[in-house]
Amino acid sequence: MKSLDPDTVEWPRMAEPQEGGYDTKVALALAASTPSPLRSGSYVRRLAGGAPTICEGQVAVRHLEQTEMSPPDFTPAPPDHPNLLKAVEYLRRWPAAYEQFIALIDTVHPCLDARIKPEHRELSVGSSSHSHEQRFGALCVTVDHPFGCAQGLIRETARQKLRALGVSTERAWRLIGNDPSALYPSPIHPGQSWPMTAALHAAYSLACVVELDMRVLESETGLEARDQILQLLMRNAVRMEACCDSLSRYVETDAAGNTFMKAFLDWAGRATVRAYTLLDENGYETRLPATAR
Repeated sequence: MKSLDPDTVEWPRMAEPQEGGYDTKVALALAASTPSPLRSGSYVRRLAGGAPTICEGQVAVRHLEQTEMSPPDFTPAPPDHPNLLKAVEYLRRWPAAYEQFIALIDTVHPCLDARIKPEHRELSVGSSSHSHEQRFGALCVTVDHPFGCAQGLIRETARQKLRALGVSTERAWRLIGNDPSALYPSPIHPGQSWPMTAALHAAYSLACVVELDMRVLESETGLEARDQILQLLMRNAVRMEACCDSLSRYVETDAAGNTFMKAFLDWAGRATVRAYTLLDENGYETRLPATAR
């Protein structure tokens, strides 16, 4: 793939996933032509090579050698686990994010959370997920619950996208200008601190998850499923708002990051208002953000 000059990128279009895939194409071009802070080589997409697949054969399902989501807490799930297929169908309800997923991700490692009793899996609606910068294109996700799995897929796709743009959780080559050794209070992990790059990863992945929650709610008719998604939306929206507030207070940027951050915070702000409005309309008492008053 031809090298892409970052100076030619329309950075305001890189925040919210775009219909037409502009941001996806740019992220993929950057990943395929340049390294990132923790990835020394350019990305080369891994073929399925006979492995089971999802998304009409475009994404392989295979187990990776990794330690972050491994026994005893996590056990490998069958590649044909039905919840993974259901999760993909949830992703399709946000077409721009679905297209981004199949473009940036080539491998999904499915697993089960061994800490959840089998009889409680349908009630445990969240998920655990992880992705490796050195293995761009790969992610691990629990499949205990189909919608929780969908959230994990979109969460790690968002993180891989940021890495392609030059922002790791520990440091950044572009967009973020804060000293990587400078730590700031984490608004979602009491008593812990993190660099601004980690704050952006949290805020950005939460914004993508919140948007997915709302897109699915638009067409979801099942009362139990709607209630589960609304519970997740309430938690995710509060966390996203807190992370975005931290970014607004502390983030330092380069020129590209300035326009990217303005676009991101604008999208996240609009998503926060929509989320709280949806929650209020469905009987979940929340505090509307100041922008909605």
